[in-house]
Amino acid sequence: MKKNQQGFTLTELVLTFVVVGVILATTVPLLLSKLSMQQQQNEIDQAISLTLERLQDQVSKRIEECSISHIVTVNELGLPTQTLHTLPRLHVSIGTNGKIISNVSLSFELATEAFAQQIQHGTTLTQVWLTRHGKQLSITQPVSYLDSQLKRMNYDATTGCFK
Repeated sequence: MKKNQQGFTLTELVLTFVVVGVILATTVPLLLSKLSMQQQQNEIDQAISLTLERLQDQVSKRIEECSISHIVTVNELGLPTQTLHTLPRLHVSIGTNGKIISNVSLSFELATEAFAQQIQHGTTLTQVWLTRHGKQLSITQPVSYLDSQLKRMNYDATTGCFK
């Protein structure tokens, strides 16, 4: 008399674990890689936003003080060390149209061109122009402070100051 066994045999159980192991071995690294890339993207976007905010603050201060110099350095922004680490080889500038400040920009270099391209396409930043040249990303933002200032103040073209 033959008994009908219920459940899996040892061979079927081992085979099932092997199949599940292979599936996990291929999908888990992909998921972790995707998660890591998203985390890096968020860190870079936050660092860019903070840098642009500090640049806009510098512009506001210079307009109020009627500063003729449009040269700005990274040290003047007082950025946290983590931001400087996230945006390697950071350069910042204030763009002008004549004597009128028109935009702020920053550029930084990433480890590889492929990584720079991924960051360029994955960014969630709005109201900025983002360009890539190899491993270098450049972000330019129009100066929003002037839009409201120009409506209430007169611009003196000889001094470059608002009155």
